[in-house]
Amino acid sequence: MGNLADDPVLRYGPDGKAWVSGRIIENKKDRYDPITKTWVKNENKLVLSYKLSGALAEHFAQSAKKGQRWVITGDLVTREFEKDGVRRSMTEIIGTDAAASVMFGTTSFTRASSGHH
Repeated sequence: MGNLADDPVLRYGPDGKAWVSGRIIENKKDRYDPITKTWVKNENKLVLSYKLSGALAEHFAQSAKKGQRWVITGDLVTREFEKDGVRRSMTEIIGTDAAASVMFGTTSFTRASSGHH
């Protein structure tokens, strides 16, 4: 769960299948330290890439906007690669579902036309 770093951009592959990818950022909350009786700022944040496909990608692109809080579920996949001679890895959520968070606001649901379920 986190906030979208960018507006999702819907794309279509050579096979005509819809897909969208982006980054979701989970900002950790500040915490209260009862010993010092002060709030401690939490600088930690988790940034994950996500990829959605098919009808899920189409619906997500129509619904989601930068900065909104979303929950994306699916499989975590880690890829290893080399960039500038340095071995790196990237973990990505291959999404199977997504939902808008109602922690800080409200939303409504509109069922897609038949053929997209």
